[in-house]
Amino acid sequence: MNKKKNKKNQKTQNYRCNQQTPKKAKVSGPAEQRKKISPVKKVIIASVCFLPFLIFGAAMIKMGIFEISHRKACSAEVKGVIVTDVSVQKVRSRTGKGTRYTRYDYSANYTFEYNGEAFTDRITTTHKIKKGQEIKVRCDPDDPEDHYVKNLGDSVMMVFIIIFGAFWDAIWVFLIFCIWRYQLRHSH
Repeated sequence: MNKKKNKKNQKTQNYRCNQQTPKKAKVSGPAEQRKKISPVKKVIIASVCFLPFLIFGAAMIKMGIFEISHRKACSAEVKGVIVTDVSVQKVRSRTGKGTRYTRYDYSANYTFEYNGEAFTDRITTTHKIKKGQEIKVRCDPDDPEDHYVKNLGDSVMMVFIIIFGAFWDAIWVFLIFCIWRYQLRHSH
């Protein structure tokens, strides 16, 4: 029995001897503090990271303002007529959540007359149109080639684009402001 105890003790001792003691964790002293990043560098890093938001937002705002100024320049309103058969394209799609929906795109040629000169163009819209239908066309009096079809829901889209662009720019400004405020609180 004594031999069995000795053998067991020897196995336990070998096991204890073969195990490595855990390394002691380094305790950082005053000389080993983390490097602090200056507030200016943090703002620069955040600006670079969120620059796509700013660029995207600015592009959206510019596009919306350009379209609105284009529409202001088109001050003459004339009647146009859909002159060709309307082609209908059925577009099936899914939302981000997987819901299916169907949209119809209608397209046809239309003509309008300004100062005795006839102009023809093509319209594509999601609003139902038919051959012979009268439409309102706004054109630039100095350049009637510059025109658009009125009242087909596009003006709402331009306002939405500007608001959407301002939203993305506001995100960028808000994040920079938050970083700046955080730095002010923690620097004192």
